[in-house]
Amino acid sequence: MKLVVPEQRESIFETDGLSVISPHSKLSILGISIHYAWIFCLLAPSVMTPGGSYGLNQITFARVGLMLACSLCLLFIWRKSDFFFNKRYLLIALVVLLGSATIWPSLAIIPSEQNSTFYLFWVLAGVGYACSIALWSEMFSSIDAAGVRAYISIGIVFGAILCALITLVIKSYAGVIASCLPFAEAITIVLLENKFDFLKNRMFVPGKESDARMNINWRPILSVVASNLAFGFILHFLFTQEGGELFPLIAYMLAAAIAGIVVIVDFSTRRFINEDFIIKIFLPTAAIGLIPLAFTGTTVRIICCGLMIFGLTLQSIMSTSSLCGHARVYKLSPMRVFCFGRSFAVFGFLIGWAISYFATLYSTGYYFIAVVSIILIAVFIFVSSFVMKNYYPNEDEGKGSSEVVHTQHARSQKQTAKLGFDEVDKRDIWKKKREKLAHDYNLSPRQEEVLALLAKGHDTKYIEDKLYISNHTAKSHIYAIYQKLDVHSRQDLIELIDKTKV
Repeated sequence: MKLVVPEQRESIFETDGLSVISPHSKLSILGISIHYAWIFCLLAPSVMTPGGSYGLNQITFARVGLMLACSLCLLFIWRKSDFFFNKRYLLIALVVLLGSATIWPSLAIIPSEQNSTFYLFWVLAGVGYACSIALWSEMFSSIDAAGVRAYISIGIVFGAILCALITLVIKSYAGVIASCLPFAEAITIVLLENKFDFLKNRMFVPGKESDARMNINWRPILSVVASNLAFGFILHFLFTQEGGELFPLIAYMLAAAIAGIVVIVDFSTRRFINEDFIIKIFLPTAAIGLIPLAFTGTTVRIICCGLMIFGLTLQSIMSTSSLCGHARVYKLSPMRVFCFGRSFAVFGFLIGWAISYFATLYSTGYYFIAVVSIILIAVFIFVSSFVMKNYYPNEDEGKGSSEVVHTQHARSQKQTAKLGFDEVDKRDIWKKKREKLAHDYNLSPRQEEVLALLAKGHDTKYIEDKLYISNHTAKSHIYAIYQKLDVHSRQDLIELIDKTKV
């Protein structure tokens, strides 16, 4: 089946700066902000159940039902992505009807004794939220990775502000208003599709073809589960602290908002934050956030939780933008890829939430928390050393690039003596063209190595084996090269090198 791919990437901004934002982007930012405000409210305790009508265990299990339903629904949409491709209005209807189901427990209409009915509404809300994620997947995949980071970051900042207004200013009606957010989000999506024709060039990729190109392995899945496990654990622990919910709630939204602001500032200036930076800060923030939990007072624990939420929010932003970038460059089904990845993210979050629940339930004097924290740090050390090391570009790859280039140059000098002058001259010219292209477009040393292998016609699998990197890392470098050189295929890349004058 022929693929219809947008000729040009959508841009958030009508200019290169941040001063002029296009009209459809304003509406997109509004919708994404509502999306994040909705999940902030769903996860914050007692926001959807004001007045203490329900017990802590009821609220905890309600959120477990929410996350489990969301994860399973995402897997279902992943399996049926071909069906849902042309059924976007069905997804929108499900967002409105099921996502707003929490309005009934928010109004305290359901007696607290009716646990099954109470939990059912939260399960329905989880299905509605999963449909919302599926709807945004295609919109995210219609723009470049940098644009995705900007959209998500701005959405998190304004979403946190909106959640703060709902929960802190109009607290009496917080649950009702929060339950109306899915309806407001659905309106923005409908306007984007009808008024701005935002998805006019969206591509259809059959599920089997998409899976074959994606070449999914266990490393990125385990990495996503581990990072979101940490997120779920620390967020549940944060909301179980003594002294009321106000301080933890502020810390939760403030940490997420600061992470969004950092990415926005980085987007408009240096763009220093990348996957390499994220892997460097993952383990330190996890250690700083987990170790003091059992040995410090409430205030310090909340601060440590906030620090960890900050780091994990950065990672979530980067992983989402990377996922959307891969869907675009490798012509994958955006809905299928996004729902598959987010289902494991929600599942990891659920595991972390459950671990924290049982740790705090059976802990005496936080000793059990100390044991669990040590075990989690050991797990994160393993993940960062043996999983994320291959999932993201690491420091050694960057530092070792010059040595690899030097070694390759030495080998080429030895081979020169065995070749004829004409063949050597052609190879030298081709090499000089690549080097000039890499210099003109500011490619990193590692990207220059990948460019050299791509120019020789090697595929992604060969690049993985040659440079000792994972499939995800190889795709990340290829995607970055395509972005910088503004090409869309390897044939375009070869032609660009050939046209380069030296």
